[in-house]
Amino acid sequence: MLVHHSNLQSNNIGNEGFELRFGQDIYLWNPAIQKFKALPNSSRHGNALCLAFGFFPRDNDYKVLKVFEGEERHKPAETEIYSLRANSWRMMQSVMPGKISYSSLETIHNGVLHCCGYRETGSHFILWVDMANEVFGEIKLPKCFCDQDDDDDKWSPLVDMFVKVSRKSLCLFFNDVSHGSMDVWVMKEYGVPESWTKQCSIGRPINSYAYPIGLMKNGEVVLKGYRGGGTYELLSYDQRVQEFKDIRIHGEPKFVKEFTHYMESLVLLNEGN
Repeated sequence: MLVHHSNLQSNNIGNEGFELRFGQDIYLWNPAIQKFKALPNSSRHGNALCLAFGFFPRDNDYKVLKVFEGEERHKPAETEIYSLRANSWRMMQSVMPGKISYSSLETIHNGVLHCCGYRETGSHFILWVDMANEVFGEIKLPKCFCDQDDDDDKWSPLVDMFVKVSRKSLCLFFNDVSHGSMDVWVMKEYGVPESWTKQCSIGRPINSYAYPIGLMKNGEVVLKGYRGGGTYELLSYDQRVQEFKDIRIHGEPKFVKEFTHYMESLVLLNEGN
């Protein structure tokens, strides 16, 4: 886990037995052994646009990705990588192809992270980050959500797009608020845009605007719904029977950002407390 001391937030990326929390100060925390480690300050100051975390077997190392918005609008974002083995930050030399739309990243296929990306020209795509080799790349959206008269994948009149992972496959959620529905697409063959397949459409829950925060192993979609007046709820959607169910948790649903499948680890953190 990574922990941010000011405006404490949590970003659970991967299932390596750690959690990532961030703010002004960043910590790695292993809940299984109740040990944490404060990360050193990076050379880049300011609030990060997003953070991601994962374990990379090839290097036998845990890494943290930190993305900053470009200082000028037309300039690309700046990206830093933290290595637990080296206990230091360094700037990535690879240039990000566009900007990040949403800060939520998912782990898939050996530590390659994905999120929604866009360019100033208006085109949208899926941005991926290979943290092991420290390079960026992109994947095209399903053709029906692109401008048919332009190969640059201009954004269609949808409101929200979310990237998730289900059963080791990349998933796209297109949330069309104007029609009160959410389409779920699955990439059957990783990296091949022609393999995008529509899996289902989810109707809007009664009196609630909802967006996905994760998927269960049984295929159910977990949604966070906003009912208005500062009230939130957590729901699960069963695609087989097309039904919503309430998810009861301890605490306020509004503070839940996302979830991941957790696998316990007994890895010790050097200089941890």
